[in-house]
Parts: sequence; C-alpha cells; structure tokens
Amino acid sequence: MPRPAPVPAPVRLRLGTRADARTIADMSRCLIELGLRGWSWPPSRVAAALNNRNCSVVVAETEE
Repeated sequence: MPRPAPVPAPVRLRLGTRADARTIADMSRCLIELGLRGWSWPPSRVAAALNNRNCSVVVAETEE
C-alpha cells in the first residue's frame, strides 16, 4: 500500500522588500547559479529589481 503524501507546511506569500535582497541573492547563487561562472544576481541587482515598479518579487515563507 502506498504511503500517504506528507502534509506540506502552511506557506505565506508576500511581496519582497529590500530586507530580502541578501537572502534572495544567496539563494540564487546557491540554488540556481551553482556551477556557473560569476554571479548574475548579486544583492545589488536583487535590490534594484525590488525597487523597480515594473517588477514584482514574491517571497514564500513557511510558518515557524
């Protein structure tokens, strides 16, 4: 008999803020850009995207 799927933790979505720039940049570097040369989304570029009216940055958080 197959095991039931685990129940995911509740997730809260919100708009990103400048305070999220470092974390988002670190996640980009470690989870997306791993093995690539350079770093295309450093904190300064993420912060610029957060300040851009034409860009929406969504942050997903689990409740702790």
